[in-house]
Amino acid sequence: MPLALIEVSLGPDDTQKALASFAAMREEIVAMEGNLSFHAFPIDGGVVVLHEWRSHQAFAAYRNSPAFATLIATVKPLATQVPRSRLFEQYVAPA
Repeated sequence: MPLALIEVSLGPDDTQKALASFAAMREEIVAMEGNLSFHAFPIDGGVVVLHEWRSHQAFAAYRNSPAFATLIATVKPLATQVPRSRLFEQYVAPA
């Protein structure tokens, strides 16, 4: 299961705008087939987004969705540098 972590550097006045954009799209993204979680958190100097998907196919569908395009169009212009994206493969250790 893919787990995506995105760090967006923002100016002090733009963090709340970015968080509002993520909040506005959250319900639509969480309702997408294969989404397990989607959260945006304020950090010093920007926002971190963490989301989890049931499969790589579901994650790819999100990346090709209107919701993703909307987030890129609203948040990317606010960024002070290129967002840092990392994709992890979830591993659950046996108990």
